[in-house]
Amino acid sequence: MTVRSDTAFRLTLPFVLFLCVPVSCKGLRTIASPGGAETAQEGTPPGTYLAEGPTLGNDLGPGTASLLGDLQREKEARMALENRLKKLQEAKRSIELRLAKVEKEKEREHAGRIAAEARAAEAATKVRDREARILNLSIAKAKLEQEVLLLKIAAAERELAEQLARTGSVDADTAKAYATPGSLK
Repeated sequence: MTVRSDTAFRLTLPFVLFLCVPVSCKGLRTIASPGGAETAQEGTPPGTYLAEGPTLGNDLGPGTASLLGDLQREKEARMALENRLKKLQEAKRSIELRLAKVEKEKEREHAGRIAAEARAAEAATKVRDREARILNLSIAKAKLEQEVLLLKIAAAERELAEQLARTGSVDADTAKAYATPGSLK
């Protein structure tokens, strides 16, 4: 073959196919309606898929779903999820407000507890100081009582020694021994 015949063949083949296609697909042509929906051209039998169009709810067979139905279900699910999100956000805000309120109460309680512990520690310190002072005073009182008792014993011993010396039954050295404090034990 020559170059010229190849070119002619290449040009005629698409032209012949172009002429054949419109004849065989005459029923598939549609025109756009003013509302935007496609309508079937004249010549298509009524009740067919081409006549009713894809958005009119045709039965596509068992187990099939239309994209429009899926879209509507997804929109409804999205709206339900958005409503749920709003409710959850409101609940979260409410819980955050309650949490802030509880934390403020906790801080006040903590501050009150610290103040009470400080007062209790101060009172305990005062009690310990007073107990120490009472103990010191008790020790001083016991020493004074001991001293008073020793003085009474010494006075009683002197009195006894004087009485024995007057009566004459005790010699002077024994009376002298009794007259010194602490000799009678």
